[in-house]
Amino acid sequence: MLRASLLGTLAAAFLALGCGSEPQRPPDVGTPGPPGPLLPLTLSQGVSLEIPGAWKLEQGPPEGPMLVKLTSGRATIAVWYYPRTEPLPRTRTDLEATRDSLVAAIKTRDPEYSVTSTRILRDASRRGVEVIGTGTNSGFPRRARSLHLFGAGAEIVLDLYATPDQFATVDGDVFRDVARSLRVRTPTS
Repeated sequence: MLRASLLGTLAAAFLALGCGSEPQRPPDVGTPGPPGPLLPLTLSQGVSLEIPGAWKLEQGPPEGPMLVKLTSGRATIAVWYYPRTEPLPRTRTDLEATRDSLVAAIKTRDPEYSVTSTRILRDASRRGVEVIGTGTNSGFPRRARSLHLFGAGAEIVLDLYATPDQFATVDGDVFRDVARSLRVRTPTS
């Protein structure tokens, strides 16, 4: 009887300890964490870039086309590799036509997509097109920076996206630096 009374008293004490405390907030898993240092990543397809060392890195499937994906919260960086047999855009006119085709293809997939800006890249180390805008990805609103570089017989796509409310911060802290670092070379193997 004493034992049952003691167990009842202990159970009541444990319950009382939990009753007065503040409810705990669940962790915020949607906000991207700090990037950590940017680390160099070179892929066998001749693609190199700097990636946020603190973000989760996943290798794409061996059959492609995704090479790698990095995530933190609701922010994503993905690198895609598309071999091309047709001539790649070389001149500014070629790249402008490519930009127009890319924007049309994006709007076909997502009619609500809104283009914020586009940019032609044509310098000594990079040839490509960048499109920034807002649309949906898997039904969720996303703001994206999409960089399409052409070289080594391929189109390499760098997609950088986050929720519209997080994009400006993540773009300033991570995405712009990653996009600036992307390079394409003829693979050595």
